[in-house]
Amino acid sequence: MIPKNLIEEDILKAIKEVDEKGIPLDRHSTKWSVLYEDNHYPPKYLISIANKFKNGEEWHQSKFSGGLETNQFLESIGFEIVTGGTQKEEFHIDQTKKEETRGVAGGMIVPGTKINNDTLCYIFKCSSQGGMRKSNITNTLVIISNHVKSIYDDRWIDNEFHYTGMGLEGNQRIDYSQNRTLWQSRNNDVELHLFEVFIDGEYTYFGQVELAGEPYQENQLDVNGHNRTVWMFPLKLLEKSISISQKDFEQLNSLKIKKAKRLSLDELKKRAEMASKKPPGERLVTSPQHDRNEYVSEYAKTRAKGICQLCETPAPFKDSNNIPFLEAHHIIWLSKGGPDTIENTVALCPNCHRRMHIINKQQDVLLLNSKTESE
Repeated sequence: MIPKNLIEEDILKAIKEVDEKGIPLDRHSTKWSVLYEDNHYPPKYLISIANKFKNGEEWHQSKFSGGLETNQFLESIGFEIVTGGTQKEEFHIDQTKKEETRGVAGGMIVPGTKINNDTLCYIFKCSSQGGMRKSNITNTLVIISNHVKSIYDDRWIDNEFHYTGMGLEGNQRIDYSQNRTLWQSRNNDVELHLFEVFIDGEYTYFGQVELAGEPYQENQLDVNGHNRTVWMFPLKLLEKSISISQKDFEQLNSLKIKKAKRLSLDELKKRAEMASKKPPGERLVTSPQHDRNEYVSEYAKTRAKGICQLCETPAPFKDSNNIPFLEAHHIIWLSKGGPDTIENTVALCPNCHRRMHIINKQQDVLLLNSKTESE
């Protein structure tokens, strides 16, 4: 088992020792490595050395597992895990190979495509974990904004995506790991590719991006709920912006609401006060619209004679033409295949209309059906 009191500072001390003394021949990794400032380090060996600084002894490799256990722990404290061991020849890619692979990864996928994690890794030859995944093989940095699992406040503003840097705990450093790669992307010749996740395991490709301006700092809460400073990277798509579906947009909002509902009143206040200091986010959304028949809608509202057909009370107000305000509602929604007919259309007050679209109780559906059948 990995000692639970190890923190980022301990791993950084281990990295410094490896830089000074090197890696013993029997402690190289074969499948994974920690990528830090463009150098690769064996994950298990780093933990062994880090324990020496924290607890006074090198933690023997037999006391904990490599692979999933080690990788998840290191990622939880902000380090990036990439595929490939730490033998130097595994990471040597000559310039000719880089030129051959340039643009190939992005050319295999078009904006708007949804893929799984395995496909993403296959296309970009990158790690299967992390929010920023650097690949030396394809010379790319895959940037992933995971709205399902991430604690970060990434958002679109004026066609630019403001992406939060790496580091789950404490103040972020711009020269840390892939923050540095992204910061220097104007000069390091690395391609940047943006994905967003709205449904767990489904990655939506937005396209190749570049820095749209200088990175800046703002306050966000860390994984422990403490206020801290993060780095924000404004990104813009190289090609035209793409929209997301109404379904994805509703899923995104649903995720945000669920996260908010889990917080205490004090936590909500803290986050709300921080959010009020930032410009609101915006994004393009494509929503298919049904071409409703105006005669069916007006017939339903006229037939109701100003009375909501669900709560059976008068319309709450009159419009500018002094007509009781009711809204047409399809008992079986058009989005679920319902017909646009007078038998499937009723007139409801705004409150009951929202109730049907949020709750849609079966007894209410039966009541509305009875109203149209008796007329």
